[in-house]
Amino acid sequence: MEIHPDSTLKQSGTRLAVYKPGTAKIILLGIFLVLVGLPCTIGGIMNNTSPTVYSDSSNSLEEWFITVGMGLILCGLIAMLLALGNRKMRVDLYEQGFVASSKRGVQEVRWDQITHVWHKLEEVLSTTVTDPRTGEATLKTRKISKDVYVVQCADGSTCEVDTSFYALGRFASVLEQTYPRHLFPSVQASYQAGIFQPFGTLLVSDVGVSNTLSDGEVQVAWGSFNAIAVDRKNGDITVCREGEFQPWSTISLSETPDLAVFEVLVNAIASQLEA
Repeated sequence: MEIHPDSTLKQSGTRLAVYKPGTAKIILLGIFLVLVGLPCTIGGIMNNTSPTVYSDSSNSLEEWFITVGMGLILCGLIAMLLALGNRKMRVDLYEQGFVASSKRGVQEVRWDQITHVWHKLEEVLSTTVTDPRTGEATLKTRKISKDVYVVQCADGSTCEVDTSFYALGRFASVLEQTYPRHLFPSVQASYQAGIFQPFGTLLVSDVGVSNTLSDGEVQVAWGSFNAIAVDRKNGDITVCREGEFQPWSTISLSETPDLAVFEVLVNAIASQLEA
């Protein structure tokens, strides 16, 4: 849902915070690396007595200066290019929602319009490779690492926020604390009405928690349920049963929507059973 920067959120609410990558610091760091690398490279070239920049003999001090200097210059240029490319990225937080800006445009998301939230830590890419000799096509897959929150709204639109940057990573914690307040009441009401609540391959019912893709026992009853552990670094969710050392089931974080709501729901059910 692309909107004009003068959004309805800005018109109707106070801006609470702004989250954006520290591009100025990165650009200054890039300039510093280039300024340090240039004298090293120039000095190494001017003092190099070999007819070529790199000789076949063992590396001399001059060649070491050239290598270090060129490496610093390259790192500095890459840092500045990345910073300039991401200078439009920011998230403006309001009472009613947030406005995310990126190279793709500006998107407004209201808290009461969110239907699902994913935390994507990896993406599987599929490519078809054709053997030039036989002409046989083979499907190959590879995983790429990422750190993106994907927010889906009631109108079908989606908003992606790259939280791999430090400042935008701070917004991730705000998002995880806020959106369950709006989704949990309806999820809890459906659960109390006897309707199974799906969270990706996880299914919550009045009997317990099930994993629809489990190759072993597919359900852990509330009486034997112990804890949920979320590893946001490796992208794993583990469900543990009481008295067992090994986790009952391990699920992909990237494929599990509304994880924060799932945690609140499970903890609420467990608390009621203990009371």
